[in-house]
Amino acid sequence: MKKTLLVLEFILIFLVLLLPPVFVKSSGGIISAADFSLRPALVEALIALVLLLQNRSLARGEKSREEHGAAAEAGADGESPGAGRFRRMVSFMRWTPLTLGILLIQYAVLEALYVFFPGIMPDAMELSAAGGSPAAWARLMVTFLCASFFEEVLYREYLPGSLMFFFNAGAASGRKKAVLRLVLELAGIVIFALAHRYLGVLGVINALISAVVLRTCYLRTGSVFAGWTAHFLYNASVMVFASLVSPA
Repeated sequence: MKKTLLVLEFILIFLVLLLPPVFVKSSGGIISAADFSLRPALVEALIALVLLLQNRSLARGEKSREEHGAAAEAGADGESPGAGRFRRMVSFMRWTPLTLGILLIQYAVLEALYVFFPGIMPDAMELSAAGGSPAAWARLMVTFLCASFFEEVLYREYLPGSLMFFFNAGAASGRKKAVLRLVLELAGIVIFALAHRYLGVLGVINALISAVVLRTCYLRTGSVFAGWTAHFLYNASVMVFASLVSPA
């Protein structure tokens, strides 16, 4: 019964949240700070929070069953709460700056390609944040904070985790397991990349690489928070850069 409800939930989320952005094409031109709306981002963040709490609840139940079975067989002690918190903190401090650095480097490389070879990406969208008031900047940063949280939960945790669960990737073994996991990981990465078609070819390429980097960060840390922090700081840095190079 639980799996049936999860399948129905996934279908609803796929149809409402994952599929529509794939069909939004780039119109070229400039995207300004005013094009980022706060209200939809707040709604998305709320949805992401619900999904995150749901995943945590399901993970705790699964972990409890596994630990109970392991204790019954071997009587082994698990990791203490203090040690677990310290490990997660160290992982966060290591992977957040590393992920942010890689994202910024890839952005710089793609921007350089666009500047020197604009013909290869004729539909690329340009960012502009010129003339924004302090209140507009504050609203934009909150929007980025919510949007990055939504994307990290949806694309880095919920989507690949659901695909692994529904296709029973954990039960496979050997080469079959490796191939199945790779295909499902690639599916999540491609869906995220295509959701950025509104930014043009450059945006899709950037999102494709970013998805690999951020998913790696999630797998290494076991949490969305390092990727969320890096994702938000990346978006904010790109917009600040756009404000510096945009004409007044």
